Amino acid sequence: MAVQTLSTEEGRGSKRNRFAAMRPGRQTKFQEVCGRLSDLAHELGPDAKLPTVVELRDRLGVSVATLNSVLTELESQRVVRRRHGVGIYVAPNIAQHRVCLICDPSFFRNAGTSPFWNLLVEQVRRRAEAEREAFSFHFATDVTDLYHGNFRADDLSAADPYLPRDIVDDIRAGRIDAVIGVGLPLVTADWIERQGMPFVAFAGPGQYTVGLDTAQIVRVGVTQLCELGCQRIGFYGAVAPYRFLVPEADSEIMHIFADTLAAHGRTFDKELVWDNQHLLPEGGGTHTLSHQEQGYHAAMEAFGSHTDRADWADGIFSLDDMVTQGLMTALQRLGITVGKDVQIATHSNAGSPALLGGEDRITRLELNPAEIVGGMFDTIESLLRGEIPVHSNILVKPRLRLAGDL
Repeated sequence: MAVQTLSTEEGRGSKRNRFAAMRPGRQTKFQEVCGRLSDLAHELGPDAKLPTVVELRDRLGVSVATLNSVLTELESQRVVRRRHGVGIYVAPNIAQHRVCLICDPSFFRNAGTSPFWNLLVEQVRRRAEAEREAFSFHFATDVTDLYHGNFRADDLSAADPYLPRDIVDDIRAGRIDAVIGVGLPLVTADWIERQGMPFVAFAGPGQYTVGLDTAQIVRVGVTQLCELGCQRIGFYGAVAPYRFLVPEADSEIMHIFADTLAAHGRTFDKELVWDNQHLLPEGGGTHTLSHQEQGYHAAMEAFGSHTDRADWADGIFSLDDMVTQGLMTALQRLGITVGKDVQIATHSNAGSPALLGGEDRITRLELNPAEIVGGMFDTIESLLRGEIPVHSNILVKPRLRLAGDL
């Protein structure tokens, strides 16, 4: 096989070089040779044979020791592989991108964890498999600063950006091609982006994000309750356990809830709001009550024997399916019939068993984890091609599922 020209041009099939060029600082000789060999490997394609060590040494003008270090690095990146006594070959999976999913561990920590997170991880795995991408899943480390990571990476000094040491090393060395972040704090997202790493965020900050159209969920859910004839509509929400949060006195979501009520001639009543902000210490902090427990205790307080039936809500909008699971358990215990004594409209997730057995009595604003993952991968793939994604912020809209729609 003829030896191809070793080029220093960027973007000639090399994923690693295209993003290394975005990183600050001049290239060392080691980095330059890594880039040139990586370019050649991508041009030749999977399983192709590379020139011999002697030929590469002469063409690149480096010592055998430096060349061996370069080959070791490219082997760790799965660009080349050396076969003792046979030669140097392009790795069979060189065309694969290495996509790393990094999650906030608090989403999986408590016993009442939503099935959504496992559904999301499984959808990422399936999409990576379908796209023939190499996929790995990792947890971030716990944030320990007073601001819960809500600052830029230039304030980190020498500290790690709340990532495992091996992930930091892999990102810096180019052994990862792209990162999907779930619930990561600002400082972690900012640090990853500063490495020139294609990055998309869900449930957290980033230049490119995928999220839920929460405003649409609220508007459609409340509108449906009004169309069912509900006059006193309550709001149920949750605050995440094991995460440092600051109480929200007047959130944007609450304004949307109130405005939607007003648009349908209903009155906003603060006494019907159970958003569980009271669980957070004044000034901010953490708590450990699961979403189900929050829904259960709120419903027991709102509908218990100590209350006046005239003060009850006849409609409940819930922003969280696990909260809905808890409140429906409470209502059943209190002998209150969902669909008769009170109507419920709630966020839900396609494929989740959270509301199993109650779907025929409630209105669901259903989100599909596959759509969320599709948006994340579409963004990542645009970035890997060196393109600017069409949308920097993708909002996944809910599907209205009426009572009885299984």
